[in-house]
Amino acid sequence: MRKVILALAMVLILPVVFQSCKNDDNNEFSLVGTEWVAKYTNEGIFVETHLKFINETQVQTFYFDENGQQSEEPEDAIYVVSGSKIVLTYADKTIYSGTINGNKMTFIYEEDEASYQFVFEKM
Repeated sequence: MRKVILALAMVLILPVVFQSCKNDDNNEFSLVGTEWVAKYTNEGIFVETHLKFINETQVQTFYFDENGQQSEEPEDAIYVVSGSKIVLTYADKTIYSGTINGNKMTFIYEEDEASYQFVFEKM
């Protein structure tokens, strides 16, 4: 009888012991090795911008013209991800704050009383 009670107790307790709490799950994800692209027109000129996430803190930004030619040297930035929020900080202290939702990353940048939105899609 004792073995039956012990076995029954184990069957009832083990699922509770191995049950994961939602708060224990790490909702952070890695951007390392991913590339994202935004296509837009700036003052009548087509621009394609790529973000390449090099490691856990560094991202490189590449710019391409309408012919697919790289138009500028890549810019290095550091980034921080917290949940679905992301912040890019460039060497010139320009900061872009955004959100990640699935395969889309959206940044809003304000300058000289104007607001710009950049939507990047994961490649």
